[in-house]
Amino acid sequence: MTAQHRTYISEIRAQGREEGRREAVAEILLMVLAEWGIGISDAQRELIDGCVSVDQLETWIVRASSASSADEVFA
Repeated sequence: MTAQHRTYISEIRAQGREEGRREAVAEILLMVLAEWGIGISDAQRELIDGCVSVDQLETWIVRASSASSADEVFA
């Protein structure tokens, strides 16, 4: 295997780990929303599912922990 192939494989693995992390953080957000009884619209669910930024998802988790509505989370 060439160095180029090893680099490519490493990049693919890193992307997979980051996607897995993003999915896990999105699931945590959904769990926090559910635990606090905060319902979300289909559009808000799509916003969560389409978000590629772990930082943004984490921001929403923090907001959700003290919010009383989805609008407060996604404002």
